[in-house]
Amino acid sequence: MSDLRTILLLSRMKLKDLGVKRFTEIELIAAANEGKNELAKIIRQAREDFFYKTATGTFSTTTAPNYSEITLPADFSQLKDIEVTTAGYEWTEFAPCDISDPRFKEAARYGGSYGGGSGTAYYDVVGNTKVVFAPGFDVALDYRMRYISVVPDLRYPTDTIAPIPLEHFDYIVTYVVAECMREGENPAYQLWLDKLERQKDMIVESINTVQIRDPKYVRGYMEEEGW
Repeated sequence: MSDLRTILLLSRMKLKDLGVKRFTEIELIAAANEGKNELAKIIRQAREDFFYKTATGTFSTTTAPNYSEITLPADFSQLKDIEVTTAGYEWTEFAPCDISDPRFKEAARYGGSYGGGSGTAYYDVVGNTKVVFAPGFDVALDYRMRYISVVPDLRYPTDTIAPIPLEHFDYIVTYVVAECMREGENPAYQLWLDKLERQKDMIVESINTVQIRDPKYVRGYMEEEGW
């Protein structure tokens, strides 16, 4: 098991902290999430596309001076690319542009003609919750979007470290113990740091030899708003 309760229990066992507790739950949970973040960083460095996901959806139609938008998945972290999958419209291009940029506002104001062959849309990620496009789409088009998913914080008691592979959760336990050793100025601290480095090397080797997982598809949807 790799849930937070198990991580904390194993950490306390290694710290010999099962009786009168020297470390609070808050301290251990904070250390566990620091370890989770470090583990995710190691995995990303070993294989950049490990946390890639794919979302699909449809742009609904709108008319100038409106823009279009799609709602991002809850686990969205960073947009990698987006493309139109409707046959005959694959040539549609997307250019990043801040929503406050005059070019973005002008495109939304005057509209476009995707159905007539004008296929360039400015886009901006707003608040990590939606992507806004200008000019708005005058024809309904299907899209596919690739993005990097976030690794959410662990919350007590049953949260797991998904989407991190379960076989690597012991790195978090080692990280928690090392952090407690550091805080307590324990002379064994360096030994646990060395263990972290060994585990890091094994994780990198494991990730580099694992076959890429099949992409996961989640449905997105679009809402229209007036400009």
